Amino acid sequence: MGFGALKTLGASLSRRRVRAEEPTTPWKKALRNLFRASPRQTRTDHPEPPPFAPVPPIQWDNTLFQPEDSIPSSDQSAPVPAKRKAWVEDDVESEAEEPGEEDGIDVSYHLPSTRCAKYLDEGHAMRARDLWDELEEPPSSLVACPSCAAPLTTNPPELRTLFRCKDCAPLAMCCAQCMCRSHCERPYDRILQWDLDKRIWTKIALPQIGYELRLGHGGALCGKSLSKASNLVVLHEHGIMDLPVVYCACEGSGSEVEQLMRAGLWPATWERPHTATSLTALEAFHSLNLNGQVNVHDYLAHLKRQTDNVCAEDVKDRYREFNNSYRLFTFVRACRRAGVDPTRLLNIGCLAVLCPACPQPGKNIRPGWEDRDPAFQYLDALHYSIDGNFHFNLKLKHTDPKDFPLTKGAAYFVHEDDFKKYIAQAPRPKYESSTCNEFAAMGSGKYKGPVSGIIAVVCRHMMVMQGGVVDLTKAEGYMYVDIAMVSSLQRYLKLKLLIGSYDIHCQYIIHLRERLETEFPKEMLDELESIDDPDVPTIIAAVGKYHLSMHKPACRPYFSLHHLPGSCMDCGETCERLWGIISGVSRRTKEMSSGHRHDALNDLFSDHNVRRIHHITTELYDKLEIAEERLATTTEYLQTVEASVNDRFPLGTLAEWQDAHAQWNRDVVDITKHKVLESPFEPPADISE
Repeated sequence: MGFGALKTLGASLSRRRVRAEEPTTPWKKALRNLFRASPRQTRTDHPEPPPFAPVPPIQWDNTLFQPEDSIPSSDQSAPVPAKRKAWVEDDVESEAEEPGEEDGIDVSYHLPSTRCAKYLDEGHAMRARDLWDELEEPPSSLVACPSCAAPLTTNPPELRTLFRCKDCAPLAMCCAQCMCRSHCERPYDRILQWDLDKRIWTKIALPQIGYELRLGHGGALCGKSLSKASNLVVLHEHGIMDLPVVYCACEGSGSEVEQLMRAGLWPATWERPHTATSLTALEAFHSLNLNGQVNVHDYLAHLKRQTDNVCAEDVKDRYREFNNSYRLFTFVRACRRAGVDPTRLLNIGCLAVLCPACPQPGKNIRPGWEDRDPAFQYLDALHYSIDGNFHFNLKLKHTDPKDFPLTKGAAYFVHEDDFKKYIAQAPRPKYESSTCNEFAAMGSGKYKGPVSGIIAVVCRHMMVMQGGVVDLTKAEGYMYVDIAMVSSLQRYLKLKLLIGSYDIHCQYIIHLRERLETEFPKEMLDELESIDDPDVPTIIAAVGKYHLSMHKPACRPYFSLHHLPGSCMDCGETCERLWGIISGVSRRTKEMSSGHRHDALNDLFSDHNVRRIHHITTELYDKLEIAEERLATTTEYLQTVEASVNDRFPLGTLAEWQDAHAQWNRDVVDITKHKVLESPFEPPADISE
């Protein structure tokens, strides 16, 4: 990687470097929060050196090379800071720190070697083993129940022992009747019984000691129910169990499905269910699926081992029931969050989570923005990035060919029906030869299945845009990028300016307007539900700062986010950061049917956007602080440079350069002028003469 690429990458990752320097110790965090609570002031102490400023000569300290006893001290009696006492429970965020002292405090106690040595040498491991053994000590007496004092001999032979619950604290022992009575509304707790023959605590399910789940009366038996308990297979957080269920027969109690849902059980079928999954299990898997990329197969294997860790293969497989229930669960969950009815026909984009920091016409833009001075229109501009990902392919396998996404057209994928019409009817654009280097973006990836990857449009705050994702059926052709971009920008047509980045923008943007007129004729628009107008606002085309170094030198000035007007400090690589977070999910989605795959990815994108909203306030506040500091430093540096120009060059040179820069800002946004436009940032060709 050359110096230009390193400089570009360093600029785009400057935010990461700043974050890495933030304090991690608790008292420093508290101090930072205290400063944040006070009115913001521009920091003037220790300003960062301006970019490209002359580096001051290094002042060597000769005492660094002298023996310690020969270095004079200004205060020989200065007290030595006391070392902090180490505790095992201390903050562990600084495990990567090197041994030593920080601000007079011993930080070696953070190291794993210190903690592990302390844990072993001071006997904590032995104490943990002994205390754990105490939890599994046998009952002191098997004569009567410690809770109700009833003699155990009155119970059937298999129940003449004591039980305890692992999920209830304290771990009190009781008889079978007391255990069922205390768990009338806690059927999924993990129960242990004292095995009289093996003399150990063994797992047992509540139904094995006479428990029944009685619905409708808070655990009491319905007086009007004459039928016997029905067997229901329940998947819950602690395993899989056969649960006898007594339904309420009172008037207005509802159907079996309704009673199960009120009890927190999601039925596998919606007519006469025989299998159900607890909502807590679905919520737990939803979190594991999104945060740990755990798939259904592995989660079901976990539930089987929770049920029987020795003969897990004997537990009947419930993959199909759980998989179907989870898909429906995520769909209804998305509709509840958006406040819409879960029906077949959903409004366009109603389930998508929008970025609150991007300009949303009619939502978060101040009144009168339409009349803003053109010189400041970039303040209302939408920044977006386009990129493809060939990891999200789809295997060629036997699945339901009629499967459709429950979230059709309502989330992040281009409306599926519109996409099919577009691919089938839109004329293919003419082949455009590359005017710059060849990039992998124009390839088809390594996989040749029905879907080779996806194209996504992501805003500058790394949130997936509504209607901005499309499947690639062949390669990353312009047709796919065109419909993804046009679909994602439909809600932003009122804006005056867009700033977009794409790896191959230098060639993609040249004939964009011509392609859109050809691909979206009036007859086509009349048939599309999600696209009303392909005439998008003015686009300032850029190339991401990392990919720019791979373009030809003659191409870089015209698409550099360092030079384009209004681009601010946008890196243009938000898609790449997104791929690094979610690409691991592709190992699971490539095995799904087409409709299920879209539902799963839409749920993933929504979760990602929601998490971005949770962190965006702190992130933008930190960036604002950095921007204020660098604004003062850069302004001072610019004034110094301008003064130097006035001193060293003829009168009027500075004004001439400023006029050239202003003319550049006006012309660089027009792709048709690039061939004749000279960059003021590049030295003249005859500079060496």
